[in-house]
Amino acid sequence: MKKERLRDIRYVYDEAEELKEKIIQFETMRTSPRSAVYGSERVQSSMKGDVQPSTIAMLDALLQTYNAKLRACVKITDEFEQALEKLSERERIIIRKHFLDGKTWSTLQEELDMCERNLIRISNRAIKKMTANS
Repeated sequence: MKKERLRDIRYVYDEAEELKEKIIQFETMRTSPRSAVYGSERVQSSMKGDVQPSTIAMLDALLQTYNAKLRACVKITDEFEQALEKLSERERIIIRKHFLDGKTWSTLQEELDMCERNLIRISNRAIKKMTANS
């Protein structure tokens, strides 16, 4: 795994989450503004509702982009997991928590009861192992 890809992993996940939120927003727009809720049953003013064609087109485009991002997430996650196999258990924990969970060194310092300097040293050594021969 190349070092640039390692840095991109958090960005790819965050981007996919943002797209997911946009899709949820557009999905709520698909329901008719004239629909009403009676008890636990939703009743719409017409058979098709008031879905605008532009809304459907925007949602379709977002879904295509989201699916592409998900494929990118799967690919980069596979690369990441293969690279993690080269590491010790402690190195894996530190790398996962920092790059995937997005935890800062100070947070990890408290969580793992290690000094920040050691965390960074272990992380740098792990990154070298992960990016070797790539």
